[in-house]
Amino acid sequence: MFERILIAKRGAAAAAIARSLRRLDREAVALVLAESEEGVHVEACDEVLVAKLDASGEIDFAELVARGKERGILAVHPGWGSDASHERLRDACREAEVAFLGPSREDEAILADRAAIAARLDDVGVHFGAIEAGERPRLVDVIVVADTHGNVRALPEIERSLRVGDETHIEESPSADLLFRADGLAIRHYLQDVALRAVATLGLRGVVTVHAAISPDGEVRIVDLSLGYPRNAGLVEMICPVDVLELQLLVFEGKELPEELEMIEPSGHAIAAHVRLVHESDLGRPASEVRFPPAPLRRIRFEPALLPGGAATRDDGTTLAHVISYAPIRHQALLQLDRFVAELEFSPLQTTKGTIRRILSFENVRAGHYDVSTCQSSASA
Repeated sequence: MFERILIAKRGAAAAAIARSLRRLDREAVALVLAESEEGVHVEACDEVLVAKLDASGEIDFAELVARGKERGILAVHPGWGSDASHERLRDACREAEVAFLGPSREDEAILADRAAIAARLDDVGVHFGAIEAGERPRLVDVIVVADTHGNVRALPEIERSLRVGDETHIEESPSADLLFRADGLAIRHYLQDVALRAVATLGLRGVVTVHAAISPDGEVRIVDLSLGYPRNAGLVEMICPVDVLELQLLVFEGKELPEELEMIEPSGHAIAAHVRLVHESDLGRPASEVRFPPAPLRRIRFEPALLPGGAATRDDGTTLAHVISYAPIRHQALLQLDRFVAELEFSPLQTTKGTIRRILSFENVRAGHYDVSTCQSSASA
């Protein structure tokens, strides 16, 4: 079992991972660029490890991992998902014989060949392809976990249709569409079956997010797959007794996924808002004042990317906070989220708070009758 884990990202990702590690009674080590560095990742972790930069100004992962190993760190978590920096970090871990708790090079190579994916999935009756112009589907994620013993399990879906371009403003779980339509339960079971077949057929391991599109008539198509710890894991954790990081660790430690995961069902409803900077020019600019209302336990999960007086790290980009609201019924969760976001301030930074509240006020959003075009149409109006 990995007792001490270095988190090789700063900001909100490290803070979220560290909170799970603390619950699992494991030590989290934060990566910092200076001993005096402050931030949500420093507050959440048990200790820090100062990174050195190489001649190109990038983090020297080989030196960092080797020095961490001397301090008893035998595993490194790369943070959210998968990105270009993971290649160097993965190589450094391999050289130091330290576990890399992220996507494997083999799995990344599989997902890089979309033509091969389409052919392999077509053989098992799974449709794979991009959304075409003029289509108005619902976009839904299914987090799938596959261990090394042949077990593949799917968690409840996450709706992510309320987006503009590549930026999702609001997500919810379970999908409002599948909650309210008469054939919703049947589509949910089929969606999970499609996700499980895709991951098993491709032979992927660890945590995989299957990105799917559901047409108005209920047709399910996979549009993409991604690897690693997902940013929206907290939504599922609010409606199910699971911890996605714990499941990820079980896989890397060679253990079997728990049997009860096969029968897991959502309870209640969770809706999340991604609060971001409006202007990229404000990146690195500190928020002199951060104000937010009380976050009731099990009702609101507030994950800020910065502390009062501080700025978000480069690893968080324009993201300032992730807010998840939970309630027994969807409408209650939506109103609770709106009230919390209304009182949220990152002064003097201009945020997407107004956009989020405007979307939450749409009648079709409140009724759950929206699709991928809802925010796009509003943005161009």
